Amino acid sequence: MKRFYFGLILFSLIGLGLVQYRFFILSLQLANARYSIQLNETLALVGKYLYLETPLTTLVSSSFKGKIGNYEPNKMYDNAAAIQLEQFLKKRFEKVGVKVDFAFAFYNTQDNVVLLKSSNYSKNSPPDFSEPLDGFLPYQCNCPLSLYIQNKNLVQYFLAESKNIYLPALILIFLLFIGGIGAFVVYEKVQFQAKSKQDFFNFLTHELKTPVFTMSIASKMLENYNLNEKALEAVHIIKTEINKLKIQIERILEMVVADKSMPQLEKVNIDLSPFFLSLANDFSTQISQDPSIRFTQQIETFSRSILADKHYLQNVFMNLLENAKKFKTGTVHIQLIVKHVNDEVFIDIIDDGWGIENKFQKLIFKPFFRIKQSANVQGYGLGLSYVKKMIKFHQGKLILQSTLGKGSKFTVILPLIKD
Repeated sequence: MKRFYFGLILFSLIGLGLVQYRFFILSLQLANARYSIQLNETLALVGKYLYLETPLTTLVSSSFKGKIGNYEPNKMYDNAAAIQLEQFLKKRFEKVGVKVDFAFAFYNTQDNVVLLKSSNYSKNSPPDFSEPLDGFLPYQCNCPLSLYIQNKNLVQYFLAESKNIYLPALILIFLLFIGGIGAFVVYEKVQFQAKSKQDFFNFLTHELKTPVFTMSIASKMLENYNLNEKALEAVHIIKTEINKLKIQIERILEMVVADKSMPQLEKVNIDLSPFFLSLANDFSTQISQDPSIRFTQQIETFSRSILADKHYLQNVFMNLLENAKKFKTGTVHIQLIVKHVNDEVFIDIIDDGWGIENKFQKLIFKPFFRIKQSANVQGYGLGLSYVKKMIKFHQGKLILQSTLGKGSKFTVILPLIKD
């Protein structure tokens, strides 16, 4: 499923990139069409001006004489006419907003002869625009005459003219490209981390289960011998600790399953008062040998029940109680308060231990996140992530209230079965 979503995102990025590329091409085509209209209209006005006898057309016609007579052309007239005409055309083009380098030539279309040209005009290249001329100039050379225009930096002109259109598109394409690469890198990294984590837990649980199984068999074998009372007590302690270790291994496996997908929940009706009384009794037994922990309970007696997986739910509250026990300085007072309001049950687990800074109060529910403390508290940073997901799987809510140095209050809200 993750690959499907990643592929969908990547496909969307590629699609957006293609749309932006097409938008860029359309902007260039629009600039080209606009340029062609402006230049054709301007050349038509230029043709009307050159129709008349003016100082400019007189100078231009003087440069023609050397090319249509039998004497040497006057280069002075050629240069002066070319410069004057280039300035005239440039002003006309700029007046309509066309600021492009160009070359021009007056071309005798009958004899295929260039009568006057700018210094940058290429005879080997066809003209981009042409305007047939009438009036004074064709009369002076006694030939059909056209004004040819060649563009010299049209691409740069189009880019400059349409930059307000294509620049945002190019920037977006670039960002989409970088975003796509970033998404791919992040996806691969997350996949690698997920696989590494899964491999680690598989290895860990396998390596733990093997010695636990061996110790379990050995403790059963010891029971078959005639042992004195102290030895039997030691065997009983060994079996108790083995069972605790088995529970911890199962918890690790459950955390892995909960992190990967929704576990198979076997939901049954749970009578809340007996459930929490039993939980409180188990926790009291667990801390009975630790004088630094004071545990009190206020469990409301009521006949309502919830639909939940008893095993997972017990692990959730035992995790919260054990966290309150672990994260303490000196003595700690832990409270378990259970009460119901309307169709919900509120379970508060309160301690006066270390407390949690505001900046960490969201991060602690992420897998493997641990707050660095001065005391060495063992763990993997999985407990609260497991708790939050299990409560969510039971359609419940988890609320944290904590002040650094004063303690924490975890409130679990679960829906009751309606009467």
